[in-house]
Amino acid sequence: MQSLVAGLHEFFERANQLAMSSCGSCYGPGRDRQPVDSSLLSLFDVSPLGDVDPEAVRGTQNGARSLHEGRVDEAIREFHGVCNRLLRSAVARTNLGSAYFERGDEDAALHWFKEAHRLDPRSCRILRAVAVLEQRSGNHQEAVWLLRNYLNEVDEFNMQVLHQLAMLYRDRQQWTQAGTCFRRLLKADPTNREIAKELQVCLDRSSAYGDGLELRCDERWPCLHLM
Repeated sequence: MQSLVAGLHEFFERANQLAMSSCGSCYGPGRDRQPVDSSLLSLFDVSPLGDVDPEAVRGTQNGARSLHEGRVDEAIREFHGVCNRLLRSAVARTNLGSAYFERGDEDAALHWFKEAHRLDPRSCRILRAVAVLEQRSGNHQEAVWLLRNYLNEVDEFNMQVLHQLAMLYRDRQQWTQAGTCFRRLLKADPTNREIAKELQVCLDRSSAYGDGLELRCDERWPCLHLM
């Protein structure tokens, strides 16, 4: 049984690597796609279902294979069928959302990831994917709220969520908020040179714009209360 599970995980990993290597080459109707940061692509991986309905497992494997071979519409049909069989499966809905994301239909991808988030609101991976899609659709404040709320209500020490929030603030040139988050990240990982560089950029930009950024590392979660 362990060898079977390991084989399934290896299959999905290969399928995801090949499918996502072409991600960004396809476009949704009427929208130019911006490239996704490579550190976020794994959020849109297809995942195995585990020990559930055999037909659903088979459909998921077929969908992953179709995605791997570039037959995205077939993958979407397979994943829709799985969702119809598993009405309470968040994983089934992330897989469908990932297929839509690969096709370039990010509105549909967002819909299905939000459905998955509704079923599993404590999942860090699902939450982060929803935030990425909200940001890409122009709903920046919604993305910020999702990430901040996760830190406040679910896991205040989740460095992946905090880093994503910091990068979102940075991209929006909200230097005070970004700098406070980067300071918290650096406190957790003092030898991280990339985070130190990001923090220095925030300090420099904050000073240049007259924000007067003062980073108080003794404050519990300062970045969550700054807008």
